[in-house]
Amino acid sequence: MSRQSMLKNEYRGAQLGDRRLSRRLEQMGARVSQEPGRSLPDLMNTTAELAGAYRFLNHDKVTSNSVLAPHRDASLRRASLMEEVLVIHDRTTLTFKGSTRTELEDTSNGETQSCFAQLSLLVDAARSQPLGVTRLSHFLNPPRTPSETSNKEERQKESRLRRRARPKKERLSREWWRGVEETQALFPLTSHVTHVIDCDADDYALFADMDEAQCRFIIRGNHDRSIRQDGQRRILSDVLIEAPAIAGRQIELSSRPAQRRPDGARKHPPRPARSALVEIGVERITLPRTKSCDSRWPRRLKLNVVFVREPNPPEGMEPVSWKLWTNLSVETPEQVVRCVDWYCLRWLIEEYFRVWKSVCRVEKRELESRDALMNLAALLAPAAWHLMLLRNWERTEPTKPAQEVWPPLLLQTLERFAERYPLPPNPTVQQTMFSLAGLGGHLKHNGAPGLLVLSRGYHKLLRLADGFAAGLQAAKAGATAHHDVSNR
Repeated sequence: MSRQSMLKNEYRGAQLGDRRLSRRLEQMGARVSQEPGRSLPDLMNTTAELAGAYRFLNHDKVTSNSVLAPHRDASLRRASLMEEVLVIHDRTTLTFKGSTRTELEDTSNGETQSCFAQLSLLVDAARSQPLGVTRLSHFLNPPRTPSETSNKEERQKESRLRRRARPKKERLSREWWRGVEETQALFPLTSHVTHVIDCDADDYALFADMDEAQCRFIIRGNHDRSIRQDGQRRILSDVLIEAPAIAGRQIELSSRPAQRRPDGARKHPPRPARSALVEIGVERITLPRTKSCDSRWPRRLKLNVVFVREPNPPEGMEPVSWKLWTNLSVETPEQVVRCVDWYCLRWLIEEYFRVWKSVCRVEKRELESRDALMNLAALLAPAAWHLMLLRNWERTEPTKPAQEVWPPLLLQTLERFAERYPLPPNPTVQQTMFSLAGLGGHLKHNGAPGLLVLSRGYHKLLRLADGFAAGLQAAKAGATAHHDVSNR
């Protein structure tokens, strides 16, 4: 079984209004899934195939979500087998070199253009396994009005006033609600689905809309809000400092690279991966409606805030301090800790973005419009998910027999060609991943293999598997022919 056949259902059955477009999507998906980091001219065998690929990506009937639809449906089928499903929403900035593409925003240096991409990733809460992407949207920052003042504080005040004056439906914060609403509608009412979002989604209107729609959520707080507690108006941080912890936990913090955008660097400074011993507790909070919300939203909300604090951080490290807004039941310490554990799985979408950008190279594509670029980004989404899934098996189920998760042909090929780190009999998932990294050029003294070296090894394995399968088929045909001659 080659990777093309493994991923065929992630590209099959798209409703594009034209059978030829649907067939083209399947053909391009088979090619792209072979080596998602290669350019289209390298992947397409003929000039006609390449021209057809460009026509497909620029076709007015093709959108990023229609390209993604088969993978979305396959992801939902996988999710239907799980007891608890997390929908992790996040957005990233895609930056492209050059300044001639249409529908993109010019960056400050004038040499690149960018747009936002927002994804919804399904995760099996019990096994921490990614199940696939169900939604992809792309958009730009709202147009900015140049300020006439040179005073920094005045410019910031003008910016805040403009944001408040902008209709709520036009604000970037509403894209979070659109993502939640559209994804929730894909599930039966009886499904146990929880939406997990980072601190950029700390928005009263979003809390109210999700609570009214009975959407379960965990959203990390960003603002130190004014709240109502015991009939008095207080500041949230003061209440949480006084609150007792009810559980302790060791959590794993993923590494965070330096952000290119100044606002991102300020909100999310770089950090190394590390473990943290934290205290966990919960408070029931009455949250008054904010000034940016009109009377369409309720005057107050009652929500739970699960807090996470690190009393003794390592020297020189910023302590963990999280406020997690949720409408989940938190009656027991186990339920409170579960909220934290589920929020900690949010790093999976950060890992997905790294695969999407570094391995699938979505920002290196040479297409002329944002729509065409995002159609290709959607085409790469299943390949990014599958590479991430392989990596995640090593983390979550390292001792599991490899034959339970690896296709037989790929495992046989790896056993045959893994010369640097040969596989033992009945290998585990961890052992196969290490041998795979060896195919990609990994050396033991370099530490744990990274995404790029695993990707190189996997693509090499796919090429070897195609040749190995052809050899097996030829040997089988030769044996059959010899048997027929012998029986004459």
